[in-house]
Amino acid sequence: MKTAYIQTRPDGQILNQGNYTAYYGFLKLGYKIQFYPNAIQLLGLLGDNPNLSKIIIVGGIDTLREILFNLEVLQPEVPKPHVVLPQFLKREMKEMTLKEFIDYSNSDSFKPTFIKPLEEDKTFTGFVFKHKKDAIPLKPLPWIFKLLTSEVVELQSEFRVFVQDRKILDCKNYTGNFWLRPNPHIIQGAIDAYTNQHIAYTLDWGIDLNGNTILIEINDAFGVAPYGLDPVKYARFLEARFQEIITIKHYNETI
Repeated sequence: MKTAYIQTRPDGQILNQGNYTAYYGFLKLGYKIQFYPNAIQLLGLLGDNPNLSKIIIVGGIDTLREILFNLEVLQPEVPKPHVVLPQFLKREMKEMTLKEFIDYSNSDSFKPTFIKPLEEDKTFTGFVFKHKKDAIPLKPLPWIFKLLTSEVVELQSEFRVFVQDRKILDCKNYTGNFWLRPNPHIIQGAIDAYTNQHIAYTLDWGIDLNGNTILIEINDAFGVAPYGLDPVKYARFLEARFQEIITIKHYNETI
């Protein structure tokens, strides 16, 4: 029997809605369920040389990364839409160091710009930088800190498309007008054009003021929120990516 390890809060309650959805999905699939509050406790439960093919670990991004590091599993790379699917962005998106961006923000050509950490990093939450005072929360960061910057686009609606084995599992509206749906032909075109894609991931899409379907971002299935996806589909979605991650390569293997 396979075991699903589900992260909880310190008070024993399941960590968040995503973890609860996964818990219910794995329960319906007949998995043994074990709960853990943090990475240290989970690693203790697993013991030495665990059979990773017989388990699935669900939890917060930072906790999962700590667990994978201790299991000597390579960290998943963050998909970069401006690299793998630039033709679907319909706006300028580029990488900049903090210094480059601050210099740009002080120039005459500056326009409000959405910024976030380039890597999957919780140093700060992405936001629209409009004025010099917006630089205040960035002051503790080094000049070489890498940002992903994007032209600001006003969106009427946003949807998350879940993809597994190059097939669409579902499309969920998470903000804006539910009735403004993204163009399915554009979505399928992006899936077809996405080379070297993971076995499971999401594509977030927006509908701009002109009705265009534009790609917002790509998210690894590793730790992604379900946004109402069926629990069993979500459980299988998470497991597929987890198994792919642990079988790709380990730190102690020759690259």
